[in-house]
Amino acid sequence: MVAPNGICYKNNQVPRALEWLHGEGERRIGIIRESGYKEIGRYNQHNRKMALPHIILVIDEWADVKLMKKLGAEAEELLINIAQRFRAVGIHVILCTQVPKAEVVSTRIKGVLPAKLAFSCPTNQASMVIIDNAGAKGLEPAGRCILQWNSEMAIQTPYINDEIIHEIVEAAKGGKFTPVVVKKHDVTQLEIQEWALNNDNGNLSFSRLFAAFKTRGLTAAELTQWLQEWEKQEIMISSSIYKVEAGAGNRPRRMVALDNQETLKEEKPN
Repeated sequence: MVAPNGICYKNNQVPRALEWLHGEGERRIGIIRESGYKEIGRYNQHNRKMALPHIILVIDEWADVKLMKKLGAEAEELLINIAQRFRAVGIHVILCTQVPKAEVVSTRIKGVLPAKLAFSCPTNQASMVIIDNAGAKGLEPAGRCILQWNSEMAIQTPYINDEIIHEIVEAAKGGKFTPVVVKKHDVTQLEIQEWALNNDNGNLSFSRLFAAFKTRGLTAAELTQWLQEWEKQEIMISSSIYKVEAGAGNRPRRMVALDNQETLKEEKPN
């Protein structure tokens, strides 16, 4: 039995939840068709007092269901039908797995999902299962992913903690939203800082950084602003803390590990 909050905590609850969702999809098709429309948007526009809410099915780990022999086959058939037929009536599927193998993500499932999103994969084969190419193998930095939807693009996703997730869910349930300004690039400050450490001994050379990231849409003005904001600040990367030293003349700003600074202080004679 599905929990009252709509969450299945055990994999043997999934087929029953999918059966209910399948029945709801059939019911919606009947309602919308009888009203003379083909999809939920037009129906809701003309039937605001009886508007149908969108439903999002999120499966957090599909492998837990799919790899159960009888259970997996039954659930997959229902899931394929739901994803294939009910988008037009407001039922959407988000299918996730940390086991990108062919026996988990079948060709039939991929065929009914219009968009694919792959984060860093350990092997070429794992990436191939999701996006049909090896582009997601070893993606860096953390949060980097490949999105396929009409075309293919690389995206840097933000870190979202539990508090933000709760705010988003509550806002969605209440029909509220906050407008945000969308940047024209996906370059992160952490990515630039890590590049400087790995490729330029921690030097924050404007010319080298701009050459490395301008093709992804980062502007000179934004890079300049970031470099100015970092000056004399302490930055944590992985388990190390760095301080950004000011530049002088032709010498650019530089990220120096505080451990190194402390060592120099100790070695300096009185």
